[in-house]
Amino acid sequence: MLFDLTLLTLALTTFASANPISKRAPKHLSYPLHKVEYNETHEIAKRSGHSSLPLDNYYDFGYYANISIGSNKAPLHVQVDTGSYQLWIPESKTGDSLNKFDPFISKTYKNESKPYEITYVGQDSVKGYYGTDDLWLPDGTKVPNYEFATVYQYSRSTPFWGIAGSTVKNISVANAMRNAGLIDHAAYSIELGALHAQKASLVFGAIDRAKYNGNLTILPKGDGTGVLTNSVTFANGKKFNIGINLPIDTGAPFTYLSKPIADPILTELSGGKLNSDYTFDCSIANQNKNLTFNFNGVNIDIPYSDLIRQSGSKCVSTILVDTFQVLGDNFLRHAYVAWNFDTNKVGLAQATHSDKTDLIDFYF
Repeated sequence: MLFDLTLLTLALTTFASANPISKRAPKHLSYPLHKVEYNETHEIAKRSGHSSLPLDNYYDFGYYANISIGSNKAPLHVQVDTGSYQLWIPESKTGDSLNKFDPFISKTYKNESKPYEITYVGQDSVKGYYGTDDLWLPDGTKVPNYEFATVYQYSRSTPFWGIAGSTVKNISVANAMRNAGLIDHAAYSIELGALHAQKASLVFGAIDRAKYNGNLTILPKGDGTGVLTNSVTFANGKKFNIGINLPIDTGAPFTYLSKPIADPILTELSGGKLNSDYTFDCSIANQNKNLTFNFNGVNIDIPYSDLIRQSGSKCVSTILVDTFQVLGDNFLRHAYVAWNFDTNKVGLAQATHSDKTDLIDFYF
């Protein structure tokens, strides 16, 4: 009988390890984003240190979320920005009917008596003061003691909601969520969807395995929100070395590169001859070709259709020349990115643009 019982125990143990009956879902907060498209000249301001960034973009996108702040749940329509870590909101005296906040109405607001200032390229500084209050997500989840800025001077009425990591306790929303016990990791993953998709996927605290091909390649986080970009490979197999840290940023509609890097890429994209006004043959966008960004162990293909855009009667590239360098939305629409700010690592893979969901815990 003892022998039989031992066999039964072994059999049950083997069955349990090979066929887990249930798997604990990771603590997460799924966040729907929607895309706003501008089919005309539209002024967009973006921070970039002391460099100069063109503000008039011929055709651009922004990825937006609806959140609320304070005990009165003041509604906000904010542009999600993976390149910064702060939220600022116009105060009630200056904000429009949607994006404004009155700290005197919210019973949970605490003024930190700490000045706030950030400079956007080509425009005046945004100035205000820091405070904390409850942040409310669309599903009713409350993120307590979230630190943000209420501003009285600003150059655009739609706030940026920076979601990158920070060493400050609750100024990063991922930190605030983790500290409140809503997620286990100060981390998020994002997939913007295809070029003409109207929705994007943002998940705090978990990775969506259905949204990328193969396995995530785990890379060390560079300066800021950057990742070391080794090179690009053209459709004809030629390779051009880059070897620089490039931020990955939803707040930038396009990819911006310095002239020594951008010009060789744009020359190859144009078929060998780059026009002095940086215009392109519009038929290039219809070619079934990719420009491939190469990282350490993973390659991300960007189709030509997301690199060439109509601008009036001409076509131009969504890779622009500037001293401020960043991989923008035209890159992110084809990459699945998972940031873990607790470990300062990033997972990167080719995006699938799948509607399915398969959430797993952060493992790196």
